[in-house]
Amino acid sequence: MANRPWSIQVDGGFISLPAVGQNNRVQRVLLPVDSRIKPQQVYRLFVQADSSPELRPSALDLRTCAFAAPEVPRQGGEYRADEVVLLFDSDHLTAVISDLAARGFDLLAQHNLPAMELSLLVVHTDTDQLDNTIEQLRARYPYAEVDRNHYYFTVSEPRLYAHEAINWQRLGDCPEPVATPTRIGIVDGEVDLEHPGLAGQRLQLKPFYRREASMDKQHATAIAVLLAGNGNDPALMGLLSEVELLSAAVLEQFDDGSVATTEAIARALDWLLAQQVRLVNISLSGTRANRVLDRVLDRSVGQGMLIFVAAGNDRLRDKPAYPAAHSGVFAITAIDAALRVYPFANQGEYIDFAAPGVDVWTASSDGDGQYRSGTSFAAPHAVAVAAYFLRRNPNLPRGILHGALQGYSQDLGAAGHDPVFGWGLVRLPAEACSGEG
Repeated sequence: MANRPWSIQVDGGFISLPAVGQNNRVQRVLLPVDSRIKPQQVYRLFVQADSSPELRPSALDLRTCAFAAPEVPRQGGEYRADEVVLLFDSDHLTAVISDLAARGFDLLAQHNLPAMELSLLVVHTDTDQLDNTIEQLRARYPYAEVDRNHYYFTVSEPRLYAHEAINWQRLGDCPEPVATPTRIGIVDGEVDLEHPGLAGQRLQLKPFYRREASMDKQHATAIAVLLAGNGNDPALMGLLSEVELLSAAVLEQFDDGSVATTEAIARALDWLLAQQVRLVNISLSGTRANRVLDRVLDRSVGQGMLIFVAAGNDRLRDKPAYPAAHSGVFAITAIDAALRVYPFANQGEYIDFAAPGVDVWTASSDGDGQYRSGTSFAAPHAVAVAAYFLRRNPNLPRGILHGALQGYSQDLGAAGHDPVFGWGLVRLPAEACSGEG
């Protein structure tokens, strides 16, 4: 068998497949890493003629398998092995601190969450005593939520189809329904306040990490530009005009990456509640339920907060991801331009809706743009659609908003709700620009 150059045709162009070996019957080629090549697809193979540079179609096809999810470093585990977090009503604070001191616990951090009327403590424990300490403190303080200080990770990986997919182009010439800017919270890393795509935009930034800030500003900045980009570069025009972003920075730096802790997320949500922010985007995901975070989410949702959470990119099928699986939030998965689910997206009955999140063009660290994929970038599109309804009724209850999103969504996959797409692709009403919406 001649060692001929093989190629596949993708999106009108050709991608060469380098030869990596052959014997008398088999020629091995390498499938390169390229975002244009999709899993579980069939591509026609082309071969170069013997005496010509021309590529000719062969009689063979190449079928790609489901791609394996990349290994994500977990920064030494899923939680701080030497810390325990406690959450309780603030009127217990003095007694708990006194009792902890009497029992020899080192208090690492104390946070008042005034908007929730809760107090959050972080205490030190020996790593080999973590489980025993949690059991002991739960028994000692039955009115408190006691748990590990879990980690939550950003959910992304390094087209302008997204606006059209959610019917957003109809709003291009629409008058704003209200003069007051929509306030949206982002719980993520630090936003780059110097990024040209955010120049002149309303943006507050407040840190909630207890250690060193994450060095990664790209993730949060990309989400901020998706929501509120100033449009100096038309390709980076934000989904919303007249918007104010309140960015709660929760990511902190570890040796091999960035994580957010339960402690930081709890403080961030309390701050956003105090600022009377109703719409919140959380593009973070972990694999463990946490009692402290559950109670914080219960209190936040109970006070009217509408929280949109990325489903996560761990390809989970048989167990939920958090905080997306909390019953009070909106869990958002990602789809591509062909309305196919992102292959790494988590799936489960907790998925509420889908939104564009594959090959989405957004901000890069050099001030230009880049394609990004992940459920992180789907969540802001769902937030923007929710903002459309809230601008018409700022006091819209969660149940009514969910019904509106469901009523205008495009059903994908199995009829009705399913664990892959939820209720389907969020979309604006067809009459959104006519004044009838």
